[in-house]
Amino acid sequence: MWNEPDLGQFFSADQWQFVQMAVATHQALASVEAARGLDLRIGGPALLVPLRQRKNRSCTTVGTLVKVDRFIPAAPEVVWDLLVDTTRWPAWGPSITAAELDHDGSRIRAGSTGRVRTAVGVWVPFRVTEFDDGRRWSWVVAGIPATSHSVDPAPGGCRVGFGVPLLAAPYALVCRAALERIDRLAQEAVAP
Repeated sequence: MWNEPDLGQFFSADQWQFVQMAVATHQALASVEAARGLDLRIGGPALLVPLRQRKNRSCTTVGTLVKVDRFIPAAPEVVWDLLVDTTRWPAWGPSITAAELDHDGSRIRAGSTGRVRTAVGVWVPFRVTEFDDGRRWSWVVAGIPATSHSVDPAPGGCRVGFGVPLLAAPYALVCRAALERIDRLAQEAVAP
């Protein structure tokens, strides 16, 4: 049996720094959610079992990823803009306080590289590894596979999702908070 502190044996020092940041963010989010009395399942094995379906959101395993998604009543283009505009990442990403691209502009694209400042103040490099414009993108952060991001059209809006590698399964809680923020930002963007 293993838990989050044991993950360090699988990563180099730089990668382990990223994992420590993700776990610290997970623990902080869990404390906030528990204080607010929300239904919460924490930890690696608990996240490997699908959570009960909640209004507009779900958490399941898909292959080697934990997938967290949410229906958002906004046009897919509105949500996609939030996901690819690095100036918006701190507004919805609990673990990111700033982002910089190595190319002009603020929008990621296939092969984009740059760096993000984590919630604990450490800058780590990233590279976009998969990019299907308007639909999905994935990245590597600090040299390790990180989240995938997807937007799928649905009647009345879209379904937005994150895929989290199983070794970082607790980070799905951070992604769930991000989805709530994205929902709010998307609805603000289309409000009259």
